[in-house]
Amino acid sequence: MFIDKMLTIDRVLICLLIFSYVYFVLGSFNVALNKPTWQSSTFRDYLSSKAVDGNTNQVWSGGSCSITQNHINYNWWCVDLKQSFDISSVKIFNRADDGINWMKGFEVRLSSTSHCGEAGFTSASPCYKDHTSTAQSVYTVNRCNQPSVPSLSARFVFVSIQREYLSICELQIFTGKYITINRSGSCSNGCQGDHYGSRCEYSCSTRCKNGKCNAKTGTCTGCKDGSYGEFCESTCNTNCQEDKCDWKTGKCTGCKDGFYGDMCESTCNTRCKNGKCNARTGKCTGCKNGYYGDMCEESCSTCNGPCRQLDGVCLTGCKDGYWGCNGLCLQKCSYCNTAGCRIEDGLCHNGCKVGINNPKCLNNITCGAQSEQNIT
Repeated sequence: MFIDKMLTIDRVLICLLIFSYVYFVLGSFNVALNKPTWQSSTFRDYLSSKAVDGNTNQVWSGGSCSITQNHINYNWWCVDLKQSFDISSVKIFNRADDGINWMKGFEVRLSSTSHCGEAGFTSASPCYKDHTSTAQSVYTVNRCNQPSVPSLSARFVFVSIQREYLSICELQIFTGKYITINRSGSCSNGCQGDHYGSRCEYSCSTRCKNGKCNAKTGTCTGCKDGSYGEFCESTCNTNCQEDKCDWKTGKCTGCKDGFYGDMCESTCNTRCKNGKCNARTGKCTGCKNGYYGDMCEESCSTCNGPCRQLDGVCLTGCKDGYWGCNGLCLQKCSYCNTAGCRIEDGLCHNGCKVGINNPKCLNNITCGAQSEQNIT
């Protein structure tokens, strides 16, 4: 008997301990209740917040319905859920008085990346369009009425109408996921969507890829193109190809033409053909006429056209007045008359200038047999 009582007391203490730790655990949960709201305009004191105050009174005189001004274009209402949720259904309490027909033809739009405002409404994705012929007292939109979609993720939910007034007496948004919140207010199951912190009170950087970040630290799990760093706070060098770089290091995945280096911070030599060089080493992929070498730093100006990048050998012969062994065109044949000399041996094509006695004017001399210094 005594042991049974002790066991019962232990169970009670365990239950109390669990209750003191867990505030609530709910399945289908109205995540719109008392969340921040906006609307395109406000009629008198029928504020947008009245649509999420928990009061489902459907008569406007009861003071629990939101109402916009009389506009001929779109009127919209929006709620910010403060984080993205997997939405299973949206429930809208319509006016039950002479304003019941105002909701006919309404539209629901969703967004996870924008904000409650005119621009946010324009960019939000259409989710559901009402085509019923008779106005309903309460509208329930399950999965945007798309059976193939089990749930839809969104942070911002818009309701709009293309008529004079938009009035909502209460709007409820349900998520099918279980949510556990501590007595202290911290989220036991972590954060959903694009939030982090013990209470999921902070928004991930808008530069985080897919809006995702570490639920505790807020560090991004990846960056959108053009950004890098723990919080994607840094911008890739504008010289990166397509503005893309490694999201952790900032190193470019490729460089735009004319640049090289890890960050594409260096400029290719202006002597590189078409300004192009290897994105990592800076070596030219070709040289402009008159230059050769890895960086096109050497001159081959005596060539009659381009020279080979590797060693400077002239590809189309020497300029008039030059010759050389192996096609390098490094020797002068200024002793020749007009028409210059042969590239391979310096033999004058049209004899020597008057007063110069040189064997090359008369017969062939092999490469290396006589240098320019011997010429008189």
